[in-house]
Amino acid sequence: MQNFIICEDDLEMQKSIRRIIKSCVSNAFDESLLHYYTDYSSALKDKIRAGQPAIYIIDLQLNDGRFRGFEIARNIRQKDSNSPIIILTITDNMQGTAFKDRLNLLDYIVKSEPGAFNRLAESIAIAIGQLNDRHDCLTFTSNRSVLKISFDDILYIFRNSSKRKVYVKTSDDLYTTGETLEELLARLDQRFFQTHRACIVNTEYIKEVNLKKEEILLKNGELLTYLSRNRKYALADHLSLH
Repeated sequence: MQNFIICEDDLEMQKSIRRIIKSCVSNAFDESLLHYYTDYSSALKDKIRAGQPAIYIIDLQLNDGRFRGFEIARNIRQKDSNSPIIILTITDNMQGTAFKDRLNLLDYIVKSEPGAFNRLAESIAIAIGQLNDRHDCLTFTSNRSVLKISFDDILYIFRNSSKRKVYVKTSDDLYTTGETLEELLARLDQRFFQTHRACIVNTEYIKEVNLKKEEILLKNGELLTYLSRNRKYALADHLSLH
């Protein structure tokens, strides 16, 4: 699942956005990848500066009465030309500004219009598809080199706490990286599932899940014990095992 960055000062609207996102991603829903902000805070600025791919849902007019949404979108585009941006607003007369500033918005949705929530759901689905199409490879740093590994080749990613390293395991190799599991997960698509706080598995390589023993058998014969008690049933749902 992709990261969602939601800048909305109406808490009820935040809840509505969450429900729509959950309906769009179904069993891949992960609350930890939803990041909420109510204003253009230093925390949001830091998130934008990090330049990680995300789906941005931004309220045009925040609680200070100013149209800060376009300012936020401009700053996103300075760092990131690809991440989808969806603007939510109560006014329909500002679309010209977005076009003039070449913000490359995915959508501009007036909250009061009939079907606004349905349109938001459609836009989120499009955004997820766009990011998945753009990121069918995982790019990461390893031993001062930049590697690009196809999602199809990745079996699982795990963290060795004692060595303080994260490893990317493919059918043929094992790579180390200084990036965190959270950073890597944000760049993976929906075939990947975090089965444990220290492991992400490519579900296409799972042959069997033993819920009782909390083990995962891969198609290559490898047996993983990285299956936590509080994630095993979510994994079963994800795989439609019951």
